[in-house]
Amino acid sequence: MTYAPAMTTILDVMRTDAQSRAPHDESVASGLRRRIETWAVARDETLVVRAPRAPGPLVASSAGRVRGMLVHHLVRLAAAGYDWRDPAFDALAAWRTSAPRELVDEVARFDAEERAQLRADVEAHAVVLRRALGTMAPGWFPRSAVRARVVLASGRLHLVDVIDLMVGLVGPYASVALVDVTSSPLGPDAEDRVAYHALCQTLRTAHVPLASALVSTATGDVLSRPVDDELLERGVGYVRDCLGAS
Repeated sequence: MTYAPAMTTILDVMRTDAQSRAPHDESVASGLRRRIETWAVARDETLVVRAPRAPGPLVASSAGRVRGMLVHHLVRLAAAGYDWRDPAFDALAAWRTSAPRELVDEVARFDAEERAQLRADVEAHAVVLRRALGTMAPGWFPRSAVRARVVLASGRLHLVDVIDLMVGLVGPYASVALVDVTSSPLGPDAEDRVAYHALCQTLRTAHVPLASALVSTATGDVLSRPVDDELLERGVGYVRDCLGAS
């Protein structure tokens, strides 16, 4: 699978003429909803579906877990318009306010070599993240950790999602970009992840987003897809597989 280089920023996908974007059409979301509900309505128990996650080590180290959390806090800082100068320090300061106490205490016990390695790792991931995101002006309305729960088939199916970064606002034309950030390499489920995000956003708002992207700060790979019928169909297929429908 070929990915776009991280030197092409995510916000580049937003720089298109508005009139060339797909117009708002609520029938797209309602049609997708009806199809999924025909598979879910016969269920006896509630099924909660989430996006497939990036592959990781069988046993994640504490440093690896913390690094991933710090990268996501950098996304939040970027969305808030904070231009970090010391990414490791700034991310740690933000992370400590909400992190599990036992994990904070474990990081406090890191020796000098472990602290230096964590700092170097976060700084390397921050370089890739900055290149991938570009400069986000307030006019793009960036917001982070956007949560969604779409309830279908009278509660028999819940589609749960979290968008790491969302830019743009819904309007008469497709104008929202969804960005998923992972500190792991992109795996075989990357296409399903960007498709699932696009599907959930479409069902949640009845507006088809402009683009859905996935950024790996580990490798610099960027998977960016326009949200079209093909991508939404892939998202529907992922949900169908989770339901075990034919």
